[in-house]
Amino acid sequence: MADDFTERYGALLTGSYDCVDRVVLNAFFPIGHNPGGFRCWWRRLYGSDDQLDDTHLMRMAGRFARRVKAWAAANGVPVIFCKAGERKHLIAERYLEEKIGLQAAFVHLLYNVFAIIVIYVIPVLRPVPLFCAETLARIAAERKWVVAVYLIAVFIVLPALVIILVGVL
Repeated sequence: MADDFTERYGALLTGSYDCVDRVVLNAFFPIGHNPGGFRCWWRRLYGSDDQLDDTHLMRMAGRFARRVKAWAAANGVPVIFCKAGERKHLIAERYLEEKIGLQAAFVHLLYNVFAIIVIYVIPVLRPVPLFCAETLARIAAERKWVVAVYLIAVFIVLPALVIILVGVL
């Protein structure tokens, strides 16, 4: 048997991880981000402050925290507890830095897959890679530095631009 809280808000408690420093539960819980949010939530849940005291308020906050932690654990979302004054964006940056290698590999994969799809779907483009390879080989035989410029441009500069543009958008 579910408690009053679960019966009233159960349908709303499927959450989504929206940002690296906050959790949004179906956008219904902005009231909890404000001072006195749990007190206002209590009033909405029970209609008045008649039964409200510090014990009930702390119990409600504890239940909410346990439910958020349980949801996060079930959905693989890390929960990090921060003290007052901690710079949460610095903590989040550590997690983002760990993913840059994966992001770069994914960009390379998409870049290659997209090129293959475009070349094979449009029949006019099918001879282009062979022509480019032969031309690059002919030029490289005369000027070795062209190979280095080509490799840097195609495998470093272009993917870096995609990463930057995707990060900006």
